[in-house]
Amino acid sequence: MSKQPATSGQHCLLDQIRKELAEADKLCGNWGLRDGQIDDEEQEVAGALVQSAFEKSLVLMEMIRLPQTRDRIREIYDQARKNLTETKYSINLCEPYLVWSYNLSQILEAPEIVDSWKHNSALEQDLPSAVSRVEHLCDAFHRTALKLKTRHANRPGLEISDEYDVQYLLAALLQANFSDIRPEGWTPSYAGKCARMDFLLKDESIVIETKMARDGLTDGRLGDELIVDIARYKNHPDCKALFCFVYDPMHLLKNPTALETDLSRKTDGLIVQVQVRPRQ
Repeated sequence: MSKQPATSGQHCLLDQIRKELAEADKLCGNWGLRDGQIDDEEQEVAGALVQSAFEKSLVLMEMIRLPQTRDRIREIYDQARKNLTETKYSINLCEPYLVWSYNLSQILEAPEIVDSWKHNSALEQDLPSAVSRVEHLCDAFHRTALKLKTRHANRPGLEISDEYDVQYLLAALLQANFSDIRPEGWTPSYAGKCARMDFLLKDESIVIETKMARDGLTDGRLGDELIVDIARYKNHPDCKALFCFVYDPMHLLKNPTALETDLSRKTDGLIVQVQVRPRQ
């Protein structure tokens, strides 16, 4: 499996591991200052901290899909537990604890893992900016459509009559602003069904869904369709933000502002932005 960028939840888990290792190291350092005189309760706490750090690290490697690193951690962890049993009544336990803590810390600082954190941090910083760029394009969509409707010398212009036409023009606008645009990819199954997404901005981890208002498509029904889209994309590995663009040139929707306000939010780590254009 390829490595995956870390999420904010994985960052939090890494922080917990490092905190536990630091607390265990501090206890071990105190033992050294007291010439190896160890309080039984402190020993129990240090052992629990190290064990918890190892267990969390195994979970973390599963989450970011690094099986070889996970196996290496498990090997060190098993050895650490064995050594703890063998040296339980030793006068100075600080050395084994420090060795295990150091080994685990080195693994967690490995380049492949550090790259995951950096990649994800950059992605999280750039994501709002990328969403804003999509928003600006959709703001300009109607003006562009009106300009393309009329051409020189009575040549036929572009008529936006359905969602396929919306996708056609939006694809051209996106191509001028984003480098890796993947149309019509499959979404994860939801309620037993899969669907095709309209656009995936691969580098930015943004999925764009397009809708066009029409007779019979009420505000409530459109809202229900968007809610299903949101639920489906929560489990999509390449989707950090879902942008739903609703084109309503005839102003058929009764309350587009409520539609945007009710559905635009961040939920379960997924940024959702709903935009209805043009405004009245």
